Amino acid sequence: MSGNALEYAVAKQMADSVGVPIVPISSANKAKEDFMSQTANEQILLMEVAAKGVSYILKIEKPLSVTEDSVVRMQPDNKGREGDPRDIILSLKDKDIGISVKRNNDVMKNSWLQRNNPDFGDMWQLGASVSSAYSAKIQSIFCYVDNAKENGMTRWNQLGQEKNENIYVPILNAFCNEFISLAASCSSASENFVRYMVGNCDYYKLMAYIKSRPHKVIVQGYNFDETMSCAQTPYPKSLLSATVTSDTTLKLSFDGGWEFSMRIHNATANLEDSLKWDVRLKAHPAEVYSHNILL
Repeated sequence: MSGNALEYAVAKQMADSVGVPIVPISSANKAKEDFMSQTANEQILLMEVAAKGVSYILKIEKPLSVTEDSVVRMQPDNKGREGDPRDIILSLKDKDIGISVKRNNDVMKNSWLQRNNPDFGDMWQLGASVSSAYSAKIQSIFCYVDNAKENGMTRWNQLGQEKNENIYVPILNAFCNEFISLAASCSSASENFVRYMVGNCDYYKLMAYIKSRPHKVIVQGYNFDETMSCAQTPYPKSLLSATVTSDTTLKLSFDGGWEFSMRIHNATANLEDSLKWDVRLKAHPAEVYSHNILL
């Protein structure tokens, strides 16, 4: 099932529940097309899942100040790269209620590690740039890819276990050391990391797990600026540790209960000068609102 189809189901349930229109922009039209391309049974399931999550969110946020100008907007995907994770926004008179929709996964964000631009400090808006030594280290690691190409290899799977030993693990170690150094020199780096990975605005996250039974919906509330009705969410102030936990994964732990895992992997089959991070939230402060709904 398409993630866009689920987003449309959530937007449709939100619009119908409140009695407002969905703004007919390209992102909404594409999501509706994806929804309509599903089978009748899949559409019913998506609407049922969306109804459960939306109903619970609206119950938390009532009363709603709905006016004739109130609408539901579906945001384009590039908003996520700007730190805004909201897929759907209900615009009301006095505030917006945003929802980030996830289908069968809890990935916070996907981000690229690029050979020609390894500066995650700048890319993730952490408040400081990485060192020249780190950039040089990343360049030297990717030289292994150059050697593989010179030996006639064109695909990542041709590297076998050597991919982990000669690329992934050295990158993870270099990243951990650099993140520790950057967090020590820039007091806002820890907060800015969460702002980028989790979000720089208030919103609800609706995660629908519909591959297995019983189906489950998880609703989480991130209320950094206190614009929502759930408890305020605190940003972290400092990094506690950065450690490599496997050949492909590292762990970042911050004060206040924040913990992230970052898995590095090749996002394409062909050898290229970039890799991908899957960033997942493994632990969060007690103030983050969370509720599980079984279907």
